[in-house]
Amino acid sequence: MKVKHKIPKWVTQGKSIKQLIKELKTFEDQNSEVRISLDYGDKHSPISMVGKIGKYCVLMCAESYHLGEWQEFMDKADAKEKSAAPKKKSKTPNQSMEHRGEPAAGSPRCSCHR
Repeated sequence: MKVKHKIPKWVTQGKSIKQLIKELKTFEDQNSEVRISLDYGDKHSPISMVGKIGKYCVLMCAESYHLGEWQEFMDKADAKEKSAAPKKKSKTPNQSMEHRGEPAAGSPRCSCHR
């Protein structure tokens, strides 16, 4: 499509962080959810993450991230947590205790010495 009229610079150049913050501050309800759209609002997605990629501040929607990379990340965290956790000892006294005469003072008693 041939463009008859020059596209304004604000459309192609975008906004700086400072300009975006200034504009967001004009909203009366500062607790409103911020979303992003690439088609004038017909479809929009939540801004899940803000990152720096090269010289750009990038607003990202990570709705599909949780299906792949997030699951792998959490699996690794779960495995690390399990390996670092102290082993729990069974607290069921007398279970599988053999009778070997009179127990020593202060030791757990088997069922026949209670």
